[in-house]
Amino acid sequence: SAAGGRGEPTDTGIPAASWAHADVAGRGFSPGAAARALEIAGWSRGRDGVRRKGDLRLSFTLSTSNDRDRVAIAEDVARQWRAVDAEVEVLRLDAATYIDGHLLPRAFQTALVEIDPGPDPDPYPFWHSSQVAEPGRNLAGFSSPQLDDVLQRARQNTDMARRKELYEDFATFLIDGAPAVPLYAPVSTYVQRSDVRGFEASLLFSPASRFWNAHEWYVKTRVR
Repeated sequence: SAAGGRGEPTDTGIPAASWAHADVAGRGFSPGAAARALEIAGWSRGRDGVRRKGDLRLSFTLSTSNDRDRVAIAEDVARQWRAVDAEVEVLRLDAATYIDGHLLPRAFQTALVEIDPGPDPDPYPFWHSSQVAEPGRNLAGFSSPQLDDVLQRARQNTDMARRKELYEDFATFLIDGAPAVPLYAPVSTYVQRSDVRGFEASLLFSPASRFWNAHEWYVKTRVR
């Protein structure tokens, strides 16, 4: 894949290694189902090979920063859209222009965005309706009273088990509404000597997070 195998699927943007991850069935990847859904919605294939609905063509740009890896992923996504007869152009912008002049002012048609929620996977800043306007981070402009209620209760609750239940509700609402398509959670590969014991893989919030249990690492030695 464009991510070079350094990622794992996620349907809600919360990594599987997170305590808040919900095992909720996503939409899956099916170009055939996507094509059928477009047909049912009235988007038929035009003479030029691009789908139309009346006078409206299914033609748009996919914006991304000009980072090499981001561009490769955007091109791969665009290729998959083209396979169901959409006309998609990848728009590459330098990082500063992309964020300040394009993403935050909501000047894009579709966009490839990397989200780092930090140690606490609270999705409120990205999906609550109060964050729709700039400088909020609800870039999709998604608004749902049910989702708002779940997100508010989750961030006000200190019971981790209850928060996990609420994030399961969040996952269901997000997948049903489909305001965005989470692609993957990045995975980092580290080389470790085989004789080092006690090492456990964990969710990384920063490069230093891999040392979270370094005090438990050990190497077996012989006493002479």
